[in-house]
Amino acid sequence: MSLIAGIDIGSTSVKISLLDTNSQKIIATHKNKYNFQMNEKLKNFPNYCQQDVGTIVESIQKTLSLFDAQLRANVKLISICGQMHGCVLWDNQSYYEYLPKTEEFKVNQTSVSDLYNWQDSRCTDQFIASLPTPHSYNTCISSGFGCATIFWLQRHSNQLLNQFNSSATIMDYVVAVLCHLKRPLMSSQNAMSWGYFDPIGHSWNEYILKSHDFPIHLLPIVKKCGSIAGETQFNWLGIKTKTPVMVALGDMQCATYANLRDNPHT
Repeated sequence: MSLIAGIDIGSTSVKISLLDTNSQKIIATHKNKYNFQMNEKLKNFPNYCQQDVGTIVESIQKTLSLFDAQLRANVKLISICGQMHGCVLWDNQSYYEYLPKTEEFKVNQTSVSDLYNWQDSRCTDQFIASLPTPHSYNTCISSGFGCATIFWLQRHSNQLLNQFNSSATIMDYVVAVLCHLKRPLMSSQNAMSWGYFDPIGHSWNEYILKSHDFPIHLLPIVKKCGSIAGETQFNWLGIKTKTPVMVALGDMQCATYANLRDNPHT
């Protein structure tokens, strides 16, 4: 049996399905809600929307462990999608710890920021108006977009920003850990959701960003959708080392594609 593990990292829960590559049918699925603790530091900032990355990763691994061990051993490919726009920052020298006894990984909380997710509204209309116009067919920038969040941190929390040398979506963080990437990879879908990405030229608006003091060294490398990001560098809860991992995709595109595939005349 050859299986694909599909992992959806949502805003409130994680969903994992195992797809049989021969029958093209889902043979098992599990879901788990996140158990976030109240962050006392944020209680006076209702417009901030940050989520603990360690809690999300814990939920992913708890959900994966619910599958039969034999099924996990037959996973030949990992594909991850999830909530778009959001931003996680980390130091690529120490962003996770692998635990061989349990075959899990643990987030290094001192080297990884919270997830500033798509619901974050710290960027006021006035702040958004102060940002440069992107060179793209979609020139809209909103609070919660990755590049807008980094612009805000650069202007208001530069000391925090200087602790990190990498950034991407929460899905890209998980892919980076599994493949032990020194620089994160991001699909063009998620790059578009951050803003300041030209899908025709397949490149970030580096000139525009540089001219406004944006820390472009934080930007991930953008790969085409459907690309392989790398291979797992350790056994992960029964999924074997050297299992290919795809570049993470956006949840909206995946849901739309699945609906059109199942209902071609819709």
